[in-house]
Amino acid sequence: MMRRFMLRILSIRWIFACTSLASSSLALTLTTFNMLAPVHRSMPGDTSRRESEREDWWRPRAEFLAEYISSKAMSNSDVILLQEWWFSPQFEQILDYHTGRKFQRIAERRPGHDREDGMAVLIKRDGELEFADSQPLLTDTNRIAQLVNCRHKDDGRPVAIANVHLPFPSSPDSIINERMQACQVQKVVRALSRQGQIQMEPQLQVLGGDFNSNSRGLAARSVEAQHGFVNCASAAAEQALSHTGGQVNLGITHKQHDGLLVSVDHIFARMIEPPTFSTKKQKSENVLRGYGYLDSGGTRVVDCVRGDLELECPSHFLLSDHRPVTATLKWPSRDKQERILPLYRDFCNAPLDPLEPPSYIGGTNMTAVLSRVIGKPYPQLRP
Repeated sequence: MMRRFMLRILSIRWIFACTSLASSSLALTLTTFNMLAPVHRSMPGDTSRRESEREDWWRPRAEFLAEYISSKAMSNSDVILLQEWWFSPQFEQILDYHTGRKFQRIAERRPGHDREDGMAVLIKRDGELEFADSQPLLTDTNRIAQLVNCRHKDDGRPVAIANVHLPFPSSPDSIINERMQACQVQKVVRALSRQGQIQMEPQLQVLGGDFNSNSRGLAARSVEAQHGFVNCASAAAEQALSHTGGQVNLGITHKQHDGLLVSVDHIFARMIEPPTFSTKKQKSENVLRGYGYLDSGGTRVVDCVRGDLELECPSHFLLSDHRPVTATLKWPSRDKQERILPLYRDFCNAPLDPLEPPSYIGGTNMTAVLSRVIGKPYPQLRP
């Protein structure tokens, strides 16, 4: 217990020290938002009718949606992941009119001749990322995920982004629901892993969307436990020293059609390295990942917040039945990563006792590591 406590203390010290070193690093902001497609929205008072049936029903909300996405509430994002994109030409024209000057839109349609919706990713035109390619990934008979590849405009560092929309838990058996969601998200993660293995350099990967289950559900937990992704909400809470471990929900992000208020919209991130870069993971690395550090180069989760869309309002005022979720990541440039890397490695091998003299492997203790980070002697702890 004492060793675990000391490891957490050392992790906190390393985080605060490295924050000053990477304060000028590139920040990436990503938002996920389920738009509530008009083809899925039931009309008030008649659940058999859909909003998409009449233009005078769907057009006013489409205008407000487009204005909301292009407003400060979301337009500061480098990437926006949209679920339930409607492939109506008139709808797309409205959204593109308001967002097209700021964002490049890439959309993928669900399979099936009768399917009118799908997913879209918006990439900020004057942001740091440049679009490379997009492809749909079939996760079920009529359900897809969207895989988008980008590169940093200056140095070409790769970013893979997965936009997901997992199935609604419609079965009375919760185990069946959770396994179905976990199975589909596993397909997405495996596709990302295969993509990362063919890269010749480390790749930042982001997985976000509507999971239709909270952060304690099997889908979200498997993404973290089995594949090394970091839950951005949990990491942000840990950094704020307001959390003691485990999964964190951001509060209500969705009002279901049955009126239940739930937290189902998530963003996860990880750095994946080619096999030649892989090293044995230390316990200290796992602790740092809990605080949002994704690699030895200082890539980390800075923040994760929920939007303030009103969900408890009359139906005709409802913009969407989901709130957006936004995560901010620090992604240091390569020169800054070279400075942080040896410090990180020293930390992962540092003794758990901060008073231990510099006589262990390599002749460096934690105090020496922190002194190198801040550029001056780090105060020695006294018993």
